[in-house]
Amino acid sequence: MKLEINGETYLVPRTYEEPLTEHIEKEIIERYQKLDKAWRIMAQAAATGTLKYLEFIAVDKIKAKEQFRLQDRHADPVPHLVHWGVGMLSEGLKYVVIVAQTGVDYRSNPAGEKCITGFNVQIEQTGADKAHLALKANTGETR
Repeated sequence: MKLEINGETYLVPRTYEEPLTEHIEKEIIERYQKLDKAWRIMAQAAATGTLKYLEFIAVDKIKAKEQFRLQDRHADPVPHLVHWGVGMLSEGLKYVVIVAQTGVDYRSNPAGEKCITGFNVQIEQTGADKAHLALKANTGETR
């Protein structure tokens, strides 16, 4: 992940990203375990279907079996799917740029203290066109 402040870009070390992704995984698992048994059974069915679908669409079928199949076929598939999903999130953070602009906004800060005047999250494209995709505020759409 990168952090850009007033045009200067800083690389966020993986050691700062790992606690974030570990916390996300732990929080999801804790909330899952607190669900009523009926909801957990439905989540297990959905997780099993998702893992089978991911295995089905994978290009490398042998690697997909290792990655998506549970070692113990009676094990709960939800933690496995969550762990895999958080791993994808961690991988995706390599392409995230958090952009902030600072300055003085006298409308919201009459004292004239420096504050954040602009903030957005961008996703770097990896193809030939290296432009950023900026997320539109509160819509989830890109511009």
